[in-house]
Amino acid sequence: MITFALLNVCLFMEKKQESTGNEFFQWDKACETGIAKIDVQHRVIVKILNDLYDIVIGDKEEEKMKDIIHELVQYTIYHFGEEEKLFKKYGFPLEKEHKEEHQKFINKVKESVRLVEEDKGMVALELITFLKDWLTEHIMITDGKYAEYFKQKNIIVE
Repeated sequence: MITFALLNVCLFMEKKQESTGNEFFQWDKACETGIAKIDVQHRVIVKILNDLYDIVIGDKEEEKMKDIIHELVQYTIYHFGEEEKLFKKYGFPLEKEHKEEHQKFINKVKESVRLVEEDKGMVALELITFLKDWLTEHIMITDGKYAEYFKQKNIIVE
């Protein structure tokens, strides 16, 4: 059974090798938190989102779309859990607010998944646009807050 840690490495390496600059969501250094394991996880989420986009605008194969959406939801839940462990371990003062934002996101995505399963076309495109916009803002602004907190407290995450 493949673990998320192994998936992190595999997908990150695949992403580095195949990046063409033409992806739906192009990774930018401005998205980096400076916390290596979190940045790798963010890149994996971006990779999965780009895979979903390719399916939605390409062959629209229903099973592939469902599989990728499921992978995105599961991996995002895993990633949020990893962030939340760090908040607790290092006493991040905005932990409650950040966790609430994570939960709102998960609820929104689950509702969108239900809608995608009913109508695969436009809703799927709306979902990936929402995901891209939310992730960009969340990574650069919300995650930036704990990254800055860790930096100020000289916390080094292994």
